[in-house]
Amino acid sequence: MTDVSIGPWMGLRAALLLAQGRPEGAFLVSIEPPEAQLARARHSFLALLFCVPIFLLIQSLGQDQGQASLGISDFGIATLRETASFVLAWLGYAVLSHRLAAAMDRAELWPLFVVLWNWCNLVQYLLMACAMAPTLLGAPAIIGQTAWVVAMGWSLWLQWSATRIGLGLSAGRAALLVVADMALGITILRLTAG
Repeated sequence: MTDVSIGPWMGLRAALLLAQGRPEGAFLVSIEPPEAQLARARHSFLALLFCVPIFLLIQSLGQDQGQASLGISDFGIATLRETASFVLAWLGYAVLSHRLAAAMDRAELWPLFVVLWNWCNLVQYLLMACAMAPTLLGAPAIIGQTAWVVAMGWSLWLQWSATRIGLGLSAGRAALLVVADMALGITILRLTAG
């Protein structure tokens, strides 16, 4: 049995510190021995379960009015397809990042990276959900659009930071991994779109 003495939510705490621009958050999950880091990496996929409902909320709030007239069965199929795409993209990038880390001689750092990446995804989705608040409250479109741009920029910066720190990469190499994540997600979304 693995000792997870620093607590199961330490990855989330690390992600919140990174979101504040505090790189020392990564050290919260890097102090463990390798076997404990692997256990922490497995546990960090709980973030996916927390993100699915937030993702679906964002998707439903962002739907065009024309799509609001979908029937119940069509809505169920669309929701199922979107959820499957989301989960597939998430897990697909985890596998891809594992291979890329090994190719860059960073395999030993991958468990730390995936913990940071998983929990930073939760923070990113919370940021995007909050960015929808101005629109939902009836604020002028420019305020809602600005909130969305800020949330997206912050989210990309957060993922880049988690990648750079977690895998010990240069800024450019970390940016390439962020682009790979986005490209994989867009590809899966297009392949599964109905």
